Amino acid sequence: MTRLSDQQILDIKDRNRVDEIAGRLVRLRNGRPDRKWPHGKSVGPCPFCSKDFQSKTDGRFECDGEKWVCAACADGGDVISYIAKEKGLDPKKDFVAILDHLGGGREISETPASAKRAGGAAYRAGKTLDARPDDWPDDLKRAFYEGWKAGASAEEANARYRERERARLHEHYWLKAERWDGGGMLAEYFKLRGLLVPDNARIGFLPDCPMFADGKEDEPLEVHCGPAMLCPIMGPNPAGPAEEIARGNCYRFAGLHFTWLDLSQPKGKAVIRHPHTGELLPAKKSRGTKQGGYIDLGGCAPDRAERIVTGEGNENTCAGFTILVRAGRDVSRTHFRSGVDLGNLAGKALDRLNHPTLKTAAGRVRKVPGVDPDLNSPAMPVPIGARTLVHMCDGDSDPFITQCAMKRAEARRARSDLKQIFMWPGVGADWNDRLK
Repeated sequence: MTRLSDQQILDIKDRNRVDEIAGRLVRLRNGRPDRKWPHGKSVGPCPFCSKDFQSKTDGRFECDGEKWVCAACADGGDVISYIAKEKGLDPKKDFVAILDHLGGGREISETPASAKRAGGAAYRAGKTLDARPDDWPDDLKRAFYEGWKAGASAEEANARYRERERARLHEHYWLKAERWDGGGMLAEYFKLRGLLVPDNARIGFLPDCPMFADGKEDEPLEVHCGPAMLCPIMGPNPAGPAEEIARGNCYRFAGLHFTWLDLSQPKGKAVIRHPHTGELLPAKKSRGTKQGGYIDLGGCAPDRAERIVTGEGNENTCAGFTILVRAGRDVSRTHFRSGVDLGNLAGKALDRLNHPTLKTAAGRVRKVPGVDPDLNSPAMPVPIGARTLVHMCDGDSDPFITQCAMKRAEARRARSDLKQIFMWPGVGADWNDRLK
């Protein structure tokens, strides 16, 4: 196969929309071209990890025509990476085979429509208007410019959507929540889990917090309402100086992580079922922007911390605090933060590895994020002043996926003046089991 031009590859991607390909296998909500959400996304079950492909409530998989991401897989990309994951191929080594599967290249003549697509792709790739060929006629240059500007406008619209969601979460949830004071239902929840929590942890409580299907308040279905723990997700302030952000300062409210509670359950989390389908729903949900953020669970100020204790979830991180306090260790220069979830804790991977046991729906070996980090993707930050980073690892998740993520997290934050320690509770256990 002869080398394809960038325009031919763009043409292949344009002919193979991610939402259309995924929609053949799983049920996507608002996925038709004439029924887009304001931010142009469709959600539904994941073609790779969901058990029920026709679920009306599963929202872990999000995609549009060009990109996809799964919160549970901690993976995503374009249609190339989608087909690679579906077929058990390597996006780089098997690139030609993937393009052939998508119909291969074809001879194309530049038209205003193709030039406009090229302009949009150039903007998304971070290229300037100078990326257009100098020998193009004026009508193609104008079309390229229109596509580039349309890409910029779409990003501005997405930014406005994120800002509206951030403001809504702050005003209608966080400002109304009771702050953690060491008592109440939250204290009973942590006691049930065998956990101690720093006095200054940024945690709130709402006695009647609603859960909406897919987390979107413009989708009117309320699936649950009850007591919930709220934890602000802190993200870097776009207006903050880079050097201060690196020290751990200039972070602001970026979203919320919710955990719905029921103290009659063994681990204190609510059992929530969809009111129409009876499907069991997760008792945890994140809204807003979590990439590149963290949950502040207290301790000293980030820029004063010599030691950072972290985990993919709030409970794992608080387990680290509990162990240190019970051991009589000094925590005056220790900061505790959660990565929100495993994907944000470790960040994206550059590679994919064959899972030793998991298979795809088609029976092929399932590819999972590998050990080499994509340093261009955001992940939970670690202040540059920290000298020790303690990872409170999860023992009751898939061990291979978790181990890959921890190796990726270690490589991402590797530096000569930072010691990294990995604490494991044992296969099949979590830290709460060990601490009770």
